[in-house]
Amino acid sequence: MEGVETSMNLLTENWLPLRARNGETRYASPAEVADPAIVDLALPRADFQGAAYQWLIGLLQTALPPRHHVDWLERLTRPPDQKTLEEAFAPFLPAFELDGDGPRFMQDLDPLDDAKPSPVAGLLIDAPGANGIKNNTDFFVKRGGTEVMCPDCAAMALFTMQINAPSGGAGYRVGLRGGGPLTTLILPEDGNASLWQRLWLNVMPASVFDRDGQSYAEPSAEEGTLFPWMVPTLESKAKNTEVFPEHMHPLHPYWAMPRRFRLMIEDQPCRCDLCGRQADRSVREVKAKNYGANYAGPWLHPLTPYRTDPKKPQEPPLSSKGQPGGIGYRNWPYLVLPDPANTGALPATVVRDFLGAKLGVARRHFEFLDVDGGEHVILGDPLGDQDRVLVVVAVPRHEGDDDVLAERQFPHVRRRAVCNHFALLNRVAHLNQGFLVDAGVLVRALELAHPV
Repeated sequence: MEGVETSMNLLTENWLPLRARNGETRYASPAEVADPAIVDLALPRADFQGAAYQWLIGLLQTALPPRHHVDWLERLTRPPDQKTLEEAFAPFLPAFELDGDGPRFMQDLDPLDDAKPSPVAGLLIDAPGANGIKNNTDFFVKRGGTEVMCPDCAAMALFTMQINAPSGGAGYRVGLRGGGPLTTLILPEDGNASLWQRLWLNVMPASVFDRDGQSYAEPSAEEGTLFPWMVPTLESKAKNTEVFPEHMHPLHPYWAMPRRFRLMIEDQPCRCDLCGRQADRSVREVKAKNYGANYAGPWLHPLTPYRTDPKKPQEPPLSSKGQPGGIGYRNWPYLVLPDPANTGALPATVVRDFLGAKLGVARRHFEFLDVDGGEHVILGDPLGDQDRVLVVVAVPRHEGDDDVLAERQFPHVRRRAVCNHFALLNRVAHLNQGFLVDAGVLVRALELAHPV
């Protein structure tokens, strides 16, 4: 039943599985991610793991943006304590209620009373569609694998669907980046780095989000252009109802909501089919309705690389997607080096900011991680996870760009296999800013918890 008295707020509840340095997993609130004993997330699914990274990065970017790159470096080396994060998150509590009578996180403000409840498995990227179940054509992706979720997993399933939403039929809108977008993150090379370092490397100063003729505005929980679930949905059944970037807050891409959902949270215990834990409350059904936000125009998600057509500069950029053959060395220039005039490559904002301003204030070794967290999706059918690692190694600057270091001068980077198949592409490119890039292959997103 909806509207139960017990409520869940995602900023205060101990709902995130965190992996400690000793290998143990504990559930904690977002304010505990800066604990130096925490080294990674530990979500039960690959797509949840990638989505949780994006959720936390978006939260930190919204609630605790650094004033400038020196401030960013200060927090990288001196993480905030739990109290500081709790105080930073407090103003945004109203936007992160998962249930209750008011606005609900990533859910339609309308209760959708006219929508027929459907199985909660429909929130999963790899679940068969309604037509597949109706026509009994779910041959490869079977129904019935997930019948009940705990509220924790339901919240992450909801967010994962909203940021990766594939085409789902008439009026069921795709995500702001298109279905199954490519996500690029910066990760520390040190496998023992803390979760805070893994997250904070992908947070940028607020000034990065200034747009032509529009300065960055301080975010607030009630701002519907930032958190669309705080206001009535702009339905897209009629013409000229598209949502363009100039109408929304610069941080809206982190919180885009193309689909209309309402979780049916029951005050009944269950054993979650995803995480396996016993929970006091359960989610078996969800309401869904079509014609949610229809994103159009030159949207640029900060964590996604794009391509433009040099011959048609007036056309909006297209987000990069996973490829059937995988992402390999041949792709890394497009993911790292901007070249709008020739190849049309436009790396993710987080990558350009890191390789530019951030490396000007920090001389460290980092890994550039390319995560296809949404999987390669065609009409809602996932084809597979695609994950890659590109290692950016800081080296001494040279007087001339033509200088090439001898092999013995390269810092040694230890790598180990994380799956049965780990292919190291023994290629190194000399960049004119004094940094070197080589490429490796990480086969499964679930292995992100293990250093490469």
